[in-house]
Amino acid sequence: MSDNSENPAGNDFTAEMRDQQAREKDPYGDPDEDKGPGSESFISQEQHRCALQMLGNPDMIQYEALCTGDTVPAVRWKCQQNICGIPQEPVQSTSANSSKKNSKREHKER
Repeated sequence: MSDNSENPAGNDFTAEMRDQQAREKDPYGDPDEDKGPGSESFISQEQHRCALQMLGNPDMIQYEALCTGDTVPAVRWKCQQNICGIPQEPVQSTSANSSKKNSKREHKER
């Protein structure tokens, strides 16, 4: 069967357009047009909420610093940037850096 039997109007709806339609928004409209309070993604809302909780509890900041290997001021700075909406730069993982150091050490021992 042809695509027209599944979609009688002949319109090609993308997954994003179906999502917009399910949320009672114009699927043909500009997706950047709606910048209301609920337009943030769930992930960014969750990160914002976690940052607020961490800033309110010094023990959580210390725990996060311990887990990530950062200093307490660095974790506090990242939380403040998250709350202000400043995008964070991607950070190289410390495990990748430590594996490079270990491989250099092994090479020197040989």
